[in-house]
Amino acid sequence: MARSEQGQPGGQGLSRNLRRLTPTEVDECVALAGWLNMHHVVYIHVPNEGNLNRMGQLKNMGLQPGFPDYIIFDTPPARPQFKGTVIEMKSATGKATPEQRRWLLKLENRGYYTTVCNSGDEAIELCLELGYHRLHIERSEYNPESTQGAVWRKGRKR
Repeated sequence: MARSEQGQPGGQGLSRNLRRLTPTEVDECVALAGWLNMHHVVYIHVPNEGNLNRMGQLKNMGLQPGFPDYIIFDTPPARPQFKGTVIEMKSATGKATPEQRRWLLKLENRGYYTTVCNSGDEAIELCLELGYHRLHIERSEYNPESTQGAVWRKGRKR
């Protein structure tokens, strides 16, 4: 075998190894989720990518194409005029699809701060700008009475 075929400098193997150094969209999402968890932000990642074997079933259950990756339910402390934040996560070179842009516009029209971020660092920087790092609630500050009257399944109240 020629040296270049074995992954030596100048060969295909080196190129493949360099691509592995570039974070994937999954890597970026894991970084954002870690930061959100560390700061006790209430959020959800919507798994809209993925298991093609179950996609038909998931669509029948309400999964919709283009729905954004993250919904942060907490009001951004630095922008209290918004209900929460919606983030479509992309890799460094990724672009939002027309369906994704339509969803972002729909949610923006309903009072959410919406954006596309091309890295975990960019998403974390946005969260810092929106003040989510100031959300930390100490156990001693939690007031269960503030949720009085919340309706749970089957009409039960807490």
